Amino acid sequence: MAQVIDRLQPRDIVGATVDGMRMLLRTGFPRATAYPPHTGDPAEGFRWAIEHVPPGTVAAARAYGRRRGATLNDLLLAAFLVAAGRVSQKRPDARLRVMSTVDLRRYVPGKRIDRLCNLSGFEVLTLPRGAGDALETAVVAVARRTAERKRRPIGMVGMVGAPLFERTGQGTLDALFRTIFELSRRTGNLAPSLTNMGALEPESLSFDGCPPSSAWLLVPAHLPPYVGAGASGYRGALTLTAATTPSFESGMRALLRAIGDLLAGAAGEEGRTG
Repeated sequence: MAQVIDRLQPRDIVGATVDGMRMLLRTGFPRATAYPPHTGDPAEGFRWAIEHVPPGTVAAARAYGRRRGATLNDLLLAAFLVAAGRVSQKRPDARLRVMSTVDLRRYVPGKRIDRLCNLSGFEVLTLPRGAGDALETAVVAVARRTAERKRRPIGMVGMVGAPLFERTGQGTLDALFRTIFELSRRTGNLAPSLTNMGALEPESLSFDGCPPSSAWLLVPAHLPPYVGAGASGYRGALTLTAATTPSFESGMRALLRAIGDLLAGAAGEEGRTG
């Protein structure tokens, strides 16, 4: 992360530290997150849950978001949160949260990095109470929050500690993160994740000189009880993917289907009012 951190101004480092503390407070209280826990044993192996959203629906849903000051990524996060709330058996005090990834190449000139690495940051977004009851209110809340975060170094809240981590032994780090994970698991506070992997360019894909008619990326598998989904685009279409144990397959498919239905609903509303 040094190639990013070294380019930040001191005020950005301070801002990212403050933002990290705020995020921890929002994530820790109340200590319960509404999400469908991924069940099953990794030894069962994984299957892929896949939900395709056609180009026409994506274009109309994107317009629905723009009318509300939201990007397509904001709309995806909002739909994920509302869907998670609908398919979860949640405690009365549970909040809707999602962890999303941020491409940190935005801080590097030309968005080109010095060497191959996973140059990603993360953000945990917690919806205000009641905002996840409907997509309309969730979209507005997510757009407001991301716009606020983009005024500071978004995605850097977890990176400012990287120099400290470099001086810490791997065994100590493993023990620390196992403790944090176990506490989150026992208290029902594992925020599910949605990774927007971006659009695949047709000119970058070729089979014997012919671009494929459809293409998508598979998000890496997340071990139970963690829930993690990914989104990728190709020729205007959007594909949601998630790895699931066989015993949780119906639950994971229900989550992705609910997201697709919410996007279709937004597209339909845009068609009536646009």
